[in-house]
Amino acid sequence: MNTDYLFQLSFEDLKVSKLTYTNGNFSNSLYHFHQSQEKLIKSIALKINLIEEKDLKKISHNFIKLYDKYIEYIKTSPIVSNLINEADLMDIHEKSKQLEPSEFVGFIVNEYCNILENEFIRDKEDNESHFDLMVDYFKNLEYIDQIPDFQKVLDFENEDEIIKKYIKEKLEEPSKQYYYQIKYGPKILLILIINCIFCSYYKPDDFRYSSEKIKNPIEYFNDKTPIVISLKALINNMIELYKIIPQIEFQKNYV
Repeated sequence: MNTDYLFQLSFEDLKVSKLTYTNGNFSNSLYHFHQSQEKLIKSIALKINLIEEKDLKKISHNFIKLYDKYIEYIKTSPIVSNLINEADLMDIHEKSKQLEPSEFVGFIVNEYCNILENEFIRDKEDNESHFDLMVDYFKNLEYIDQIPDFQKVLDFENEDEIIKKYIKEKLEEPSKQYYYQIKYGPKILLILIINCIFCSYYKPDDFRYSSEKIKNPIEYFNDKTPIVISLKALINNMIELYKIIPQIEFQKNYV
């Protein structure tokens, strides 16, 4: 499957979610938000080979399966596994299962905020090259011995000035790319994992059809419902992330 195409479909669903929210069609907006996140989770999972196209039907709306696969993916990366605490993620999942809908929404929004506020690498200073920033970053890593390729980069300081200048120029663009990987990659992975929890708690039909719990979705999801109150901010934050995601190369042992 063309994962870029699936990503584009996901973004289209998100834009429809924003439009229907603006028009006051909240249950429809929630439905399209849910659909957008389902497609996003699957498109990245396909890109990094967590699943194959044939697995999509088996997964259907069972996103705990993908939650587990994303957790395993984090374990395989020496960088991300040191940036993200797996135990915290497992704790978030266990806590979410005990919550009522009104509590769940606030819990999820709080997790989104924590992720977006967290900084995994400092900002680049004026007149500082991305290469120098990344060298400084790797110098301070306690687990640098787990990534021998970057240990080699640090050895450049033993070279003479001409070679050092050549190395810096040659590696400036890859360093810039890697800077974005560190700055945004873990945040996106965390949000995908939180979205797996969200998509397993709610099902698409919850927003479309009557049920014993939700008699009339149109009336139930109104402008006073906690999830609706939070939805506008969720949509806008995701729109910003969709602009960044295509710049990130999600590869094993890289992000």
